[in-house]
Amino acid sequence: MIVSNIDAVVKDAHSPKAKKAKKELANFVKLINVRLEKYFNNEIKEVFGVSKKEIELSRNILEHIKEHNLRPCKRLRGSFIYHGYKLMGGRGREAILEAAMSIELIHTALLIHDDLMDQDDTRRGLPTTHEYYRNNHLNSKWRGDSKHYGASMAVDIGDVALMKGFEILGRSRFENKNKIEALNRTFRGITNTAYGQAFDITLEVAGKASKKDILDSPT
Repeated sequence: MIVSNIDAVVKDAHSPKAKKAKKELANFVKLINVRLEKYFNNEIKEVFGVSKKEIELSRNILEHIKEHNLRPCKRLRGSFIYHGYKLMGGRGREAILEAAMSIELIHTALLIHDDLMDQDDTRRGLPTTHEYYRNNHLNSKWRGDSKHYGASMAVDIGDVALMKGFEILGRSRFENKNKIEALNRTFRGITNTAYGQAFDITLEVAGKASKKDILDSPT
């Protein structure tokens, strides 16, 4: 079983409140990681494919997403959803854990795409998705450009993780009207994230970004 060590990612917690928050976060990380690992294992068993080779590749993709998602991390986004729901009086523990799992898969998808756009080689101490598949291409001595293959796989695999996240939320135990509203808000949030990412990339290539460019209010 893979369980992230919260001490590896949250190092400073000196006050009593900070220590309590760290303990709560550590408990949540263990709680959600167990469910995420179970989810991935079930998905890998039922992997898509119309041929043995396609099934093998699809299984490899899911195993990579699983490994990537379960690397040591803080799980802050899932924790905000889980504890925010509890603070508002929510009692559907399994349902809100499903929602928290959903946002963690969506976050993984965005990280995979972000790493590709930023041309980063590592994420949480291990190869990024495009770098992992670039190396696969090189080690397999396949034809074509290994960098292009890695980039293509990162786009594709990021999309797989994104759709898996949406599916978890869509199949969660909340009422349908609540799930539709949650999905719509998530869609809008990801759209706005894409705008922000495009702005980030454009500012970088323009080479003359200022604080005013980033913080200047439109009104």
